[in-house]
Amino acid sequence: MKNQTQNFITSKPFIIAALVLLMLIPLSFIKDLVHDRQDYKNQAVKSISMPLGSAPKIEGLVIAMPYWEEIKNEKTVGGVKTIETTRIKRYLIVAPSQYDLDVQVSPYMLNRGIFKVPAFNAGAKLNAAFTSVDLKQFSLEERAFIKDECLLLLGMGNSKSLKSLPKIQVAGKTLSQSEVKFSGITPFTSTLYYILPENFFNSNFTLNSNLELQGTKYIDIVPIAGENNFKMISSWATPGFSGSWLPNERTVTDYGFEALWNIPGLSTNFSHAWNASENSTLFAATYEYSGFDNRNYSSDSDGNMEVDSNCLRAQLVIPVDSYQKTTRSVKYGILFLMVPFIALFLCDLFLKKNVHPIQYCLIGVVDVLFYLLLLSISEHLSFFASYFISAAAVCFSTFFYTSGVFKDFKWAGLLSFIQLISYIFLFGTLQAEDYALLIGSIGLFVVVFILMWLTRKVDWYALQTKIAAEKGEEPENLAAAKEEK
Repeated sequence: MKNQTQNFITSKPFIIAALVLLMLIPLSFIKDLVHDRQDYKNQAVKSISMPLGSAPKIEGLVIAMPYWEEIKNEKTVGGVKTIETTRIKRYLIVAPSQYDLDVQVSPYMLNRGIFKVPAFNAGAKLNAAFTSVDLKQFSLEERAFIKDECLLLLGMGNSKSLKSLPKIQVAGKTLSQSEVKFSGITPFTSTLYYILPENFFNSNFTLNSNLELQGTKYIDIVPIAGENNFKMISSWATPGFSGSWLPNERTVTDYGFEALWNIPGLSTNFSHAWNASENSTLFAATYEYSGFDNRNYSSDSDGNMEVDSNCLRAQLVIPVDSYQKTTRSVKYGILFLMVPFIALFLCDLFLKKNVHPIQYCLIGVVDVLFYLLLLSISEHLSFFASYFISAAAVCFSTFFYTSGVFKDFKWAGLLSFIQLISYIFLFGTLQAEDYALLIGSIGLFVVVFILMWLTRKVDWYALQTKIAAEKGEEPENLAAAKEEK
């Protein structure tokens, strides 16, 4: 007679493996849900940021000096050669030799539903010094310039970032704003035009201004001068610095930060002066100097613009991003599904309870629900509190359920304790971002080693015979031998 007892030893591990793979399906759904919620957050943040001009970018200031360029063309009409002269207006763009910014940032929080975004008001004291240009290097003569049409250009990434019209003072006089926009000559994304008096043409002078700014999340500054000195002070305690230049000096405390940048012009992409041309018909500029191209951006996963290679960035960082941490925790989901399944299998093995696959499946579903609880609760509470509330809920559910399965609180408590330790280990892995792979690899090795240690003396064939004998059935090997006879 063929043995009717289910082969516990050989079938259960394969059933557990199949259940682990099955649980990956809802895990992938939860991972997609995390991305959807993060996109929803980015849309909410964008709706807050847009009216404030998003993140301000101070692109700098330059002088535009117009001049006439004569182009001679020979024509032959009726055997007679004539020379036709065409005058084209071009511009020489001059950057400052010294550029100083002193920025005071006053942050606050704005809410849209359950989402928050750091916003700020900022005051920037601007000082710049211009020096004369050697016109011979550009093969130009002073008489070719239109001295009474020189312009001062102030560049911003978005004009919405300005709370008021900046007043620029030169030698104690306030410059008048130009009523005409010369968009064909500006190297900036958004430009304010000021009329520069004729007596300042190609001379040495300094200017100053106060910029009143508003925005969200971060400030970008472009070092366009020969010597750039920037200072930023704020009460925000968790700043982030990025871009092509990091601060030369920084002080970060619980009460805020102070950062200093000293950037020489040799380390930037900008020269002291360059040519721009204006087509009077198309009103479009062609730049011989193409280093100032900051109009193309892409966004990162948080909806922030990627840092342009020509600027530096100071960011108001929110220390804990629950979506990023939840995404990282889901990536370890398969490992933390295996731990309770293996622990349940060992209990099943030593207690000989023969736990049904449906019971394994329910334990797996509870573990998957941990990530859904973590995602939903962390949108309202801190990630730390959300994590341990979710872990406690899952461990309690496991204890309550397995105490009924095993009819023994001791084994149920042991299984719940193992599960709790695995969640504590996962939390430590999430905090140690730089060492997450190392910690995860060591953790997986330890789990396998403990499993090997606990089962090192188990005689699997003898155990199979013992189970069959206890149920009054013939061992499978003995039944096979009888059939052969």
